[in-house]
Amino acid sequence: MFSLFSSKFQQLSHALQKTRHILHEKLALLFAKPMDEKNLLELEQILYEADIGQSLVSYFIQKIQKFHLIHQNATSREYLQHLKTLIRDLLQEEETCFPTASSSPSLFFVVGANGSGKTTFLAKLAHFYQSEKKKFCL
Repeated sequence: MFSLFSSKFQQLSHALQKTRHILHEKLALLFAKPMDEKNLLELEQILYEADIGQSLVSYFIQKIQKFHLIHQNATSREYLQHLKTLIRDLLQEEETCFPTASSSPSLFFVVGANGSGKTTFLAKLAHFYQSEKKKFCL
């Protein structure tokens, strides 16, 4: 039974590595070109394809535009580094995005298309509540 989980984990890990590589490759090719309005639209499309959500796409586009205004001669490496810094800063924020409830029990209704990450989200939510010494039932 555990070999099934190990196999699925390896498949998921491989798929995520492939996705990361493709995303990084697309961004490197994009930032190798001079930054202009057309390339900002292409960046926006790449970020939407990465399925990170409209608010994050808008945030990243706005930050990259500001970076471009300040560093008009930036290299592709500098653009990628700036984007990595933006992502790292977002991930290091201490504020939790998990729902909290003042009373028990609570019910969360999760909806999404096939393959959109519902199960992964629920696993992370369960882990979060277990680390807070709370019970979580799926």
